Amino acid sequence: MTRRANYEGSIYRRSDGRWAAALMLDGRRKWVYGKTRQEVADRLRELQQQASRQGMLADPGRRTVADLLDAWLEAVAPILKPRSLDSYRQICDAHIRPTIGKVRLSRLTPDVIQRLITPLQQQGKARTAAKVYATLRRACRVAVLWGWLASNPCERLELPSLTPHGLRHLHASLLLSEGLPIPLVSRRLGHANAAVTMGIYAHCVSKRDDQAVQAISRALTGG
Repeated sequence: MTRRANYEGSIYRRSDGRWAAALMLDGRRKWVYGKTRQEVADRLRELQQQASRQGMLADPGRRTVADLLDAWLEAVAPILKPRSLDSYRQICDAHIRPTIGKVRLSRLTPDVIQRLITPLQQQGKARTAAKVYATLRRACRVAVLWGWLASNPCERLELPSLTPHGLRHLHASLLLSEGLPIPLVSRRLGHANAAVTMGIYAHCVSKRDDQAVQAISRALTGG
């Protein structure tokens, strides 16, 4: 029997209907799973690219989403203001942990995250959905850097109820609610002047100027 070479993978359908793929690297086999063949093919290609670039594969071990949230919050605690840290913790505790906290990172796929986000959207909580998505995306970004994930599954998530206009509106609402100056947000949106922005987003404006510095810092650092 011919031994499969490094970075060479195989895809097949399991008896439970899900698709799976195996990738060999230095005699070790790495598995990925998905609901469709295309999803698995995409993940397999990402693994092959990662292995080719780094000579190694992500190793989440038996870690869960809850484990990632704990490690991420501990890592960012020294560089975040207490208010921001508390906000992230509240989002994690109220929305992410109860729903997908026990999911292993090795099984954290876009469809799992979709099941976390969609109910919030259906309840009309688009802003909460956006915050949950942004929080999990940041945590997963760190997991990629740590080698726990091969790629960020949040970046392959489809938000069907958020049109380009809806995403633009959410983006503006979040920036303003965090205290970013109206003139700056107005320029980002391409409005004729700040009065137009104020007329649309007055309900989002915070009166605490110190939050503007915090929001700008997060925007620049991605954290």
